[in-house]
Amino acid sequence: MKKLLIHNQKVVFSYSESAQVWSGTLSISGMNIPIEIEMEDYHPSKIDWDATTHFLSELSKQALFTTNWTKSQVLLKHFIQTVPHGIETPEQIQLYRFELEAILYKGTNRSRISEKDNAHKYEFLWKLYHAKYPACYDPYGNYVVQAEDSLIIGIRRDQV
Repeated sequence: MKKLLIHNQKVVFSYSESAQVWSGTLSISGMNIPIEIEMEDYHPSKIDWDATTHFLSELSKQALFTTNWTKSQVLLKHFIQTVPHGIETPEQIQLYRFELEAILYKGTNRSRISEKDNAHKYEFLWKLYHAKYPACYDPYGNYVVQAEDSLIIGIRRDQV
């Protein structure tokens, strides 16, 4: 177990040996958002808790979170129109929404885009819902928005 203090908010991470994942919850804008650190994808191989605290601190200031949250929503709606999904018209798009499932923190690394030495890499993990139904529209799909610091660098759909 690891406890971090982020702007007077205690974030407790617990470790799952079988999944090799650290998981905790951060409250941002009144939402409790799961944060996961998957050791398989983390860089460097040992967690830098100071860098993690810095990232969560920046994220909880809301500017970074709100900006990338908004951009993600727009980009994901364009994404589902582009890939063959049966959702093509603006009227159809309005019937769908994405809900954030988790933020996957990947650690720091040299950015290939900004050439910054310690860019925070992370992903927003989304699920797709239809406005008329409470169940997930695409239960076998995770929609992932990849980011470095404040820059969105990719979008993909993972089959789960």
